[in-house]
Amino acid sequence: MSVHKIVFAGPVGSGKSTAIKTLSDFEPVESEELASDDVKNMKTHTTVAMDYGSIELDDQTQIHLYGTPGQARFSFIWSIVKENSIGTILLIDHTYEMDDEEIMEYLLTFDDGATPLIIGLTKSTTRINQNEKHIKKQLQSMGKYYPFISIDPRNKQDLQNAILLLTNIHLSSLS
Repeated sequence: MSVHKIVFAGPVGSGKSTAIKTLSDFEPVESEELASDDVKNMKTHTTVAMDYGSIELDDQTQIHLYGTPGQARFSFIWSIVKENSIGTILLIDHTYEMDDEEIMEYLLTFDDGATPLIIGLTKSTTRINQNEKHIKKQLQSMGKYYPFISIDPRNKQDLQNAILLLTNIHLSSLS
């Protein structure tokens, strides 16, 4: 059986823990604690180390799922969790305005040029997404291009499609 690791990263409230709960074949291991500082205005609990789950895609393939904390003060964990992964799904809440510095912080950690990264927009609608346009513009100015997909972290099919896209990009990079 081939075993792979995929990382879910992104800001607080983007859906990382929910995605892992939705996908995992067992109750995920979580490191949730009471939210403090400005995060408590968004939600009661937040990830402080990582979330872990696993999904068996078929008899031949198992994917270990890791979710990083969204708060920048826990960013030292991001590179540790990313080690030996086949790629990252960067979840971004469509309603959350990411500034250029925050975009750069995620890219410096998760875009190492060796493993693929895709951007999954959560809480999105069919209306024009200014946040998506801003992020794409910033990335283009840096010469970076990533696939953008809409993901509902409560929808298993959306998440499986994201994993399929990420693994296909990973496999094409090997050939």
